Amino acid sequence: METTNRRSTYYTLDENNQLVRAKDSIEWALWMARHQDRIQIGDWNRDGVRVSTVFTGEWRPFETMIWGGKHDQRKWFYMNYGSALTGHVDIIRRYFTGWGPTAS
Repeated sequence: METTNRRSTYYTLDENNQLVRAKDSIEWALWMARHQDRIQIGDWNRDGVRVSTVFTGEWRPFETMIWGGKHDQRKWFYMNYGSALTGHVDIIRRYFTGWGPTAS
């Protein structure tokens, strides 16, 4: 029986930004190197704070991270492109409004 460690699962994106499981880390690394223009999904900067959403292609394939400010290094993870885009915008909106009732 073959077991798969979820942390060793890698993905690429098809032409519609749908996840495609890479056969191994080499295929994933080659895809990432050849598709640098598709890795950055969203990038926002204001007053020394950056909100960046990227395709990592790893076991949690999409990530939004805040750089700077009181929420520096806070991260969110997504399993699909649409959720990553929505999440990126949501994080920016919450940042502008003081994070609302769910802020920590």
